[in-house]
Amino acid sequence: MRTIQGTAPAGARSSRKATGQGGIAQNKWQLLKVIENIREPLGLKGTSISLLRAMISFLRVDQVDATRDDGHICFASNASLAKRAHVSIQTVERHIAKLVSLGLLTRRSSGNGKRWARRDRQGSIVLATGLSLLPLAERYPEFVRMAQ
Repeated sequence: MRTIQGTAPAGARSSRKATGQGGIAQNKWQLLKVIENIREPLGLKGTSISLLRAMISFLRVDQVDATRDDGHICFASNASLAKRAHVSIQTVERHIAKLVSLGLLTRRSSGNGKRWARRDRQGSIVLATGLSLLPLAERYPEFVRMAQ
């Protein structure tokens, strides 16, 4: 079966499901399910799916939402992701690189390369760096077509 390598076209935009402010909102578990259904054409192994599931589980909201950093940024450390996915830290690093190269994730880097979240006095996240799951929501219509 042919695999799709580097399917993140530079500057490409998919159709978007609008939220109130023009952002993207898609249920995180529906996104995972469609990726599970097309993992072979994407060239993903079960470990990548497990890692993606771990990242999604760290999001506090059910919708991958572009209007809020806590709606699409996974700022868990590689060690936390490794523990939740039951793999080594090196495996996490390798599979994150694979997911980024396929355009399923993007990195929002901080100056020191760490993932973190800044919270306001009420505890709400106002700024975060880490791994953005927004490309999954942006490309959801494309993934659904692939699954069909």
